[in-house]
Amino acid sequence: MKPRNTWILLGVVLVAAGLLYLDETRWSVARSDAEAAKKAVFPGLKADDVKSIEILTESGEAARLERRAGGWRMLAPVDFPADRSAVDAIASGLADLESEAVYDSPEDLAEYGLAGKPVVRFRVGDKKRALRIGDKTPVGSNTYVTDALGKHVFAVQTWRTNPMRKKLDALRDARVLVFDRAGVERIEASWPGGHVVLQKGEKGKQAGKSEEGAEEGKDSQAWSLLEPLQGPADVDTVEGLLSDLTFLRAEHFVDEPPDAKATAGLETPAFQVALHSGDKSVAKLVVGASVDGKERLVRGRDGILYWIAQARVDDLPRKIASYCFRELSRFTSTDAQRFTLAFQAPGEASPTRLTGTHTEVGWSVSPEAMAPGKASRFISELSTLKAVDIAADALGPTELAGLGLSPPRLSIQVQGVKGKVLADVQIGDLQAGRGIAARRAGSELVYWLDGKLAEHLPVSLEAYRNRFASKDSKAGASPAGIAPKATTQQEPRPPASP
Repeated sequence: MKPRNTWILLGVVLVAAGLLYLDETRWSVARSDAEAAKKAVFPGLKADDVKSIEILTESGEAARLERRAGGWRMLAPVDFPADRSAVDAIASGLADLESEAVYDSPEDLAEYGLAGKPVVRFRVGDKKRALRIGDKTPVGSNTYVTDALGKHVFAVQTWRTNPMRKKLDALRDARVLVFDRAGVERIEASWPGGHVVLQKGEKGKQAGKSEEGAEEGKDSQAWSLLEPLQGPADVDTVEGLLSDLTFLRAEHFVDEPPDAKATAGLETPAFQVALHSGDKSVAKLVVGASVDGKERLVRGRDGILYWIAQARVDDLPRKIASYCFRELSRFTSTDAQRFTLAFQAPGEASPTRLTGTHTEVGWSVSPEAMAPGKASRFISELSTLKAVDIAADALGPTELAGLGLSPPRLSIQVQGVKGKVLADVQIGDLQAGRGIAARRAGSELVYWLDGKLAEHLPVSLEAYRNRFASKDSKAGASPAGIAPKATTQQEPRPPASP
């Protein structure tokens, strides 16, 4: 046979084999579908076809649920938003209910525990259908079920009936607020003694006059604080608040009017917040006073009352400082190439300056060298310098002088490549019980830094010489304000990894 004819014959064989395989696959799928349909308790039923459900709950109450646009609604025994995932699971459970065995000529239904009321009644189009759930089978992990007619009894795997075994509260939507988190553009929050107004996007930037250099101020989707202070908002706090509100869940539902003591707390709320999208209010939460130290009464979506855990309220930010952008500096520490420290004690005409330069072997500081490791840690702390509180949105010269900020006890500037300013911070006095006064150069906001930072940030020339300067440098140090003879010491760089 010629080679050409051999290849043609081989091609015909391969095509025939492929067609045979496809035919076998189709037949196998069809057979599988037919077998599944034969095992189905409700053949042809699809979950989306179920329009209403009446289910006998584990507490003996009949819950009536109806499919609405966008989800399910409980109509009885109370009118309430239904838990969409829980009710969808019931509809899917009915559609996927498959039998392990079928009794076409069953004995009396009572023998199978099926003589009682149907556990589930449901409507598909104009047809009403039902499911009875009976006893477990003597052998195997199956349970007897039957439909409304009871002509056939099915043994189904017990786990398939779990979605139909529900407590009433498990069918109710426990979400206290429902809103599109991405669509929130304005937040108004208040509590006894304080309030904040925050705006998202360009409107917030313009009204809040975001400070130049603040990372959040450059983002058109960032948040700005409009009241009672103006400036960039702390993005972690705002996003954390929205997250907490999104996942806020009821511990208990309020079906009977609560007592006067509980509702009185809603008149003078411990916390309330309103969320807006444009000019439209999208969600509002009002938190009442603590009743027993464990739970609080709140008014949430559609004015519904819920009981929520006290701990969830404690997580909600109720300090103005929490909402403020409190970063005094943020940069990548490896980008720092040079820093300047300008110390000025009260009464001095001019500051004492120290300069740090990054070299191939580490940091070199002059004219008074830093001890090894101190400069690296100093730069690391500055790279994510964040205040713990706000001292004031603005102060006069006298008040600033009282905090050691006019003139500042220490001015710090960190530069990167080509002299780019990475940080420009002014440090004031360390005050017991309050912290270290500080502010960004050019800003009126005055912050409190954690007092423990004094271990890594020299708050005065004396502190520098006592705890930061190298021993050689300290030995030759001159009195405050008088620069000693120039000495330098380089920080050794860690050895390269093998």
